[in-house]
Amino acid sequence: MRRLAPALLLCWPGLVHALDDDARQAISIEADQVELDEKRQISTYTGHVKMIQGSVHVQADHIVITGKANKVIEITARGQPAYFRQRPEGAQVDVEAQANEVVYHITHTTVSLRGAAQMSQGNNVFRGEHIHYDMTANVVRATNGGNERNRVQVTIDPATVNTRKPGAKP
Repeated sequence: MRRLAPALLLCWPGLVHALDDDARQAISIEADQVELDEKRQISTYTGHVKMIQGSVHVQADHIVITGKANKVIEITARGQPAYFRQRPEGAQVDVEAQANEVVYHITHTTVSLRGAAQMSQGNNVFRGEHIHYDMTANVVRATNGGNERNRVQVTIDPATVNTRKPGAKP
């Protein structure tokens, strides 16, 4: 596995960093129902929820946005499945993800997927019960969630393995 990890990172050239501009963009949300708790800085959106913030797009049955010091720090989406999409900086293809629960930690620049998780960029695909993507460190971890019958599956498009120019950041 240690020898495979560098190869996996090479096949994901777009998984560099999320657009810095995303966090500074306004959040646009559509839902059937909204509940705002200003004191606790929690807003809950229910029913066919669609959220856009810069290049970040989330669709789910239920989204909870949590704030701290009047800044959004976490977006939790639940659905059957919930969807997440973001265009990494310098990438030509979006990172797309789906799972029963998608947690986007804005302050940590991570996305955690739980339950029938799948993450892809172009033809490169990770599948597992749990997937954790650290956008700053450029690290993807996929697990079977402790269920030995559910193995992690990875598909690597050979056309993307050697697409970096010498000296380019991973």
